[in-house]
Amino acid sequence: MDKILTSQENGVEVKVEIPDNTPRYSVDGFGPALFGFPNTTLAVYQQQLADPAEKVQHRKVVSLLTIPTIAILELADNIRKTMSENKIAVEHALDQMKSIVNGKV
Repeated sequence: MDKILTSQENGVEVKVEIPDNTPRYSVDGFGPALFGFPNTTLAVYQQQLADPAEKVQHRKVVSLLTIPTIAILELADNIRKTMSENKIAVEHALDQMKSIVNGKV
C-alpha cells in the first residue's frame, strides 16, 4: 500500500505520496556533483569490493539526481540545524562509529 506523509510547511499542508514500487537504492556515498544554477546534478554510488593490494577504490554510480540547487542548499541547512540541535547525541554516535572503525568495541 502506498504511503502518504503529511506535514505543514509555511502554513500549507503538504502531502507526499510514496508508491510501493518506488525504486530504492542502498548507496555508500555522494559524488561527483555538478553544482550550477538553476539545477545541481548529484551522483550516488556504491562502493565495490577490491583487492587491497590494488590500492584502488572502485565506486559504481547507481543513480544521478538532478534537483534545483536551492533545494540542495535547503537540505544542507536542515542537516546543519538538526545536527547542531542534537550535538551531544551526534558526538556520541560519532564516538561509537570511531570505536567500531578502530576495532575498539
